[in-house]
Amino acid sequence: MIETSQNMTTLVDVSDQQPLFGGKTRGKCSKTCLSIVVLGVLVFVGIMMAGYSMYWSDVVGVRVMSLNTWGMPHTMSSEDKEERMAAIGKMLSQSEYDIVMLEELWMRPDHATIKKSLGPEYHMTEYDDLTTSCDGKIWPWGCSGLAIISKFPFQQKNFSRFSKQGSFGQIFSDGEYFAGKGVGKVTVSPKPGMHLDVIVTHTISEDSNAPIREGQADELLDQVKKSSADFIILGGDFNASPVMEADKTYHKIKAVMTDAFQEIMASIKAWLDPEYATFGHLRNTYTGGKKDPTIYDYIFHKRNTEEPAMIWTKWFFLPFLNTIRSTDNSTISLSDHEAVTSHIYLWKQAK
Repeated sequence: MIETSQNMTTLVDVSDQQPLFGGKTRGKCSKTCLSIVVLGVLVFVGIMMAGYSMYWSDVVGVRVMSLNTWGMPHTMSSEDKEERMAAIGKMLSQSEYDIVMLEELWMRPDHATIKKSLGPEYHMTEYDDLTTSCDGKIWPWGCSGLAIISKFPFQQKNFSRFSKQGSFGQIFSDGEYFAGKGVGKVTVSPKPGMHLDVIVTHTISEDSNAPIREGQADELLDQVKKSSADFIILGGDFNASPVMEADKTYHKIKAVMTDAFQEIMASIKAWLDPEYATFGHLRNTYTGGKKDPTIYDYIFHKRNTEEPAMIWTKWFFLPFLNTIRSTDNSTISLSDHEAVTSHIYLWKQAK
């Protein structure tokens, strides 16, 4: 923000002013002199504007969202699921996001609801593109719950399942043993000659599963390292807070990629501000005031080419996504998590 102060006018008696060097007055500039000066200024401004235009013509702005949709079946404690899924689809159809990464889209009917809501300008991964073989109609066992939506056509789609899910001994406490979580990836081209890998993931929940989660983070980073794209954008629900002392999941990823939130909010104190919590946010109608406000959801990015290129975050925002429950006309959140959104710029020198 730039602030300006009011102009101040000082009255000076010109008779008291003496030339700094010598006692002769400066001669007036002729019309020719003025013309040359004006021409020089115009040429300089023209060169600057041309350079600016050439530079920004190669810059691509990408609006990104990551959202945990809370798509577990009703029997597994999810609330208002069908109504929320319809509202998510409607919201996305009316939005201007270029890339959307979804987690916990466990069930095939919900995937179909969202996909059917999208306009022709959007491409969405099929249910089986980012998961291994699973039912997804009756129960989510073995499913990943991942999906990616993009305004750019998919050039490649890939899914890598984590080698270890939950513990058999905790099947009745967290159910993670039956999950099929992993890393979903698509390759798109925001402009000719520029390739972007979009990666979505959802790591294991619960603090007690920190060792498994860190191992999943290592497998995720293996996929990042294998990328041959110019840039990488990663989003998802990592179930790990930056302030966890016993869990290094976040810090492992942060060592390799840039956290869009931290790029904007440089102060580490922002991590402790409940206003930026993605789970347990006070405004959330399902978890607000019931769960400790925590950051679990992130958007990361990375420059991945040796050629002249840059990637940076313009802004980061947690929108309040909600709808009206039909049974009582009350306001409900679209998920138990908050969506994270960012506007990311990509630049690669044209050949």
